[in-house]
Amino acid sequence: MKTNRHVPLIMGVAALGFAILLIVGFSGWWKYIPGVFFLMFGWASLKTALFASNQEISELTGSEPMSEETKKKFEDLI
Repeated sequence: MKTNRHVPLIMGVAALGFAILLIVGFSGWWKYIPGVFFLMFGWASLKTALFASNQEISELTGSEPMSEETKKKFEDLI
């Protein structure tokens, strides 16, 4: 079974990079609103890419229906 582990990994790195760019590159208080959002999204994506099993990654990134166990474990991300 082929998994798409690179999908959450790339999304996590891109979101963390964008958050750092926002927080470091701009001035003003408004930068923290999208910066915190992208930090949370990036951390969740990296956590999924690094610690989820191959079956969970396949169900999250594939077109087949998700099992109840995976849905319950990742309900905060969906």
